[in-house]
Amino acid sequence: MFNKIVSAESHDISYAYILPSFVKRALRLYGKGFGLMAETSKGIRLFFAGMKSVQRFSLIKLRSRIVFMEREQELIRELIREEKSRRIFAGVFDRQAIETVHSLASKGYFETLEFVISTGKEAHVFRAVDAAGSFRAVKIYKIETSDFKRMHDYIEGDRRFGHVKKTKREMVFVWAKKEFGNLEAMRNAGIRVPLPVAVRNNALVMEFIGKNGIAAKTVKEQPPENIKDFHSTIVDFLAKMLFKAKIVHADLSEYNVLNNSEEFVVIDVGQGIPLSHPRAKTFFERDLTNISNYLAKKGEKTDSSSLLAEIKAKKSELQK
Repeated sequence: MFNKIVSAESHDISYAYILPSFVKRALRLYGKGFGLMAETSKGIRLFFAGMKSVQRFSLIKLRSRIVFMEREQELIRELIREEKSRRIFAGVFDRQAIETVHSLASKGYFETLEFVISTGKEAHVFRAVDAAGSFRAVKIYKIETSDFKRMHDYIEGDRRFGHVKKTKREMVFVWAKKEFGNLEAMRNAGIRVPLPVAVRNNALVMEFIGKNGIAAKTVKEQPPENIKDFHSTIVDFLAKMLFKAKIVHADLSEYNVLNNSEEFVVIDVGQGIPLSHPRAKTFFERDLTNISNYLAKKGEKTDSSSLLAEIKAKKSELQK
């Protein structure tokens, strides 16, 4: 116990946050190791009184932690059906995420998380089911492994969100709200995206995209049967983003479009930025390059310049 509180070599008080104030005073005055403390009767009395207090405090804290951990496990069992998904959730998400998911479930947005349908560095997506048996997708953003700098590049300059505290947790919370808002704006512009249902902290509830409970694959995983149909659809989406939603996706590629039985659905729009963003032009040009490169690989005679021309040709039609 003593070695955990005072290092005889470094004299550092590493567990000071759990000590009563009088013990801290004792350790500051006499805390250069047990030997030095034993040189005075005052040091001995303070030391052993402190040890009893620390032991009582630590035992209470340990009991509280055990009760809390049991409650955490109980909530996870209530919320997640599949054992493998429970382990993933428990291993990646913290107490706050558990409470957030429980709050959304208690409001009826879904009843249980069934299993993971998509994993990534910054988020896991679960298939959920509501009380009526309808499927939902629940995207839970990770706090610790999220790319703080990358997120900051997309949020800084987005006037919709103002000043964001420079903490990773706050940044992730704003990112979730940003994706919800971008989904709403794109859907209102006529772009096929998942219907956003609810957002809280680092969790986003939205429409499940798939057939018979099986999640749709990305265009990268399941290429379109008719590349010309995909070509015309993606041009329409890009034009509507630009001229109606006034948003740049900023990461559009075959990896971020689902192929749901030849219905194409744009996803992962958290990084989407308004046209007023200082880097909007750069990100839009990158989107054009990504899509034109994919189309060219599939036999379409196009490049970013011709793709842009197709998009501009729709401007007058969309702005009526």
